[in-house]
Amino acid sequence: MPITTSPFTLTNTSLTLTPTAGVATEYRCQLTQAQLTPSTSAGGGGNEVATFCTTHSSGGAGALATWVLDLAGFQAYADATDLTMFLYEHEGEKLEFTLIPIGPDPISATNPGFSGEVTATPTQVGGTAQQYATFTVSLPVSAKPLVLKTPPVAAFEAEQQFA
Repeated sequence: MPITTSPFTLTNTSLTLTPTAGVATEYRCQLTQAQLTPSTSAGGGGNEVATFCTTHSSGGAGALATWVLDLAGFQAYADATDLTMFLYEHEGEKLEFTLIPIGPDPISATNPGFSGEVTATPTQVGGTAQQYATFTVSLPVSAKPLVLKTPPVAAFEAEQQFA
């Protein structure tokens, strides 16, 4: 049976970051890249101890991916919601994120979102003469991101309807 789906183009990707005691801010127009990237470590999981003779392993079910949220964009210090300054000011803090690759439509089964927790890491400051000041940064994700197939505020809105 042939696959009849089509690839999508990233044109309206939405990233929202929320500090622990703060307001959610969407970063869409400042970003040129927003992607969750998994990586696995060699060794097959479990605990390992290497000696000068051999490696002892307790086995394990296999290596699990560790995740980072890779971002690229431009520095915009004149903007009150500049992502470069936000990450600089919140360095080391845990931030909640929601990434919707195919925005701006609401999250659904055919337009999933992804959420989780990242650690704020500062970006580059400045850049090359006569070029836009850009940045790239990889924010470590605390655990495997959750897939969202319904908007995360749906339960809250339903509660408000019955209040």
